[in-house]
Amino acid sequence: MAASPPRPPRTNNAIKHQLYSRGTIDIASPLAADFWGAIVAFVADAVVTVAVSLVTQPKPVEELRGLVWGMAEGTDVRLSRGATGSGGANPKVLAAGAIAIVIVLNIIFI
Repeated sequence: MAASPPRPPRTNNAIKHQLYSRGTIDIASPLAADFWGAIVAFVADAVVTVAVSLVTQPKPVEELRGLVWGMAEGTDVRLSRGATGSGGANPKVLAAGAIAIVIVLNIIFI
């Protein structure tokens, strides 16, 4: 059997090799490298999200009516303060409950 041709190096690894070998970056540990990778990925995602949002046209209100909460008006969807999807619970009560749970879990696990 003929040996398969060698695979080209991955771009990410080639870039890292160049940066390490020239002394441009010095990452002390693999955990630090993972954090920097996550930071770079987050920034790239944010830049792409903003760029795409700026160059695309927003959906017309007619397409969003009844689909999102802020576009529901008139007879399309009957909404009242007491009738929410969570069984009628007040959002302030739900928020207070969530905060209480976070505080209790912090006390237990810290």
